[in-house]
Amino acid sequence: MRAGAAVRASGARVRRSMSGRSASFRATAIGLVLAAGAGTVLAPAPASGQVPGAFGIEVRGGGAIGSYQPTGAGLQAVPGPAWSVLLSWGLTEELGLHMGYSAMTFGCDDAWCRGYDMSFVSRGPSVGARLQLARPLTPWLRAGLLLHDLDQRWTAAQGRVSETAAGRLGLEVAAGLTWNLLPGLDLVPGVHLGLTRTRNSEGDTHSALFTALDLGIRYRP
Repeated sequence: MRAGAAVRASGARVRRSMSGRSASFRATAIGLVLAAGAGTVLAPAPASGQVPGAFGIEVRGGGAIGSYQPTGAGLQAVPGPAWSVLLSWGLTEELGLHMGYSAMTFGCDDAWCRGYDMSFVSRGPSVGARLQLARPLTPWLRAGLLLHDLDQRWTAAQGRVSETAAGRLGLEVAAGLTWNLLPGLDLVPGVHLGLTRTRNSEGDTHSALFTALDLGIRYRP
């Protein structure tokens, strides 16, 4: 009798232990599912504009500063407006091609620029590659070639004077983050650095450098 009671009591303890473990497992599984679901909902949506064969249109605007080698002034904090329009085409989920047009305006008030109210506009087409990285921040990188003319404007004794130096091949790099606003619509802030080469009317070749901080809207049809 005592042995049977002991067996029954032991079985009851085993069943209670298994029931408790089963309840704990169910609670843990439910917690993991809820956490995964919350992570999926709360995590930034991936930028899917580089699905193979997909096109994207990007419009950007912001401000730029820069320098032009002959002025001897270096990079100065005399900003001007910056804008660009880009078309992109996805090769893979991460890598795509882009082409576009940009114009970066910057001023100069030191060294040779002093007293001339001088400004420059680096403008022209660009082409290159775009890399879209993975979650959670979805950063992007862009690099390529520029063919920018450089418009120069300054004040002289006869009034406002302008001159354009013809562009030669230059380089650009840009980087930023992607936030998905709506299906097919992304907010893409970034920073842009360009180095261009130009030839003036006398045949002299000089370099210009600009950097821009801008904000873009990217539409993926």
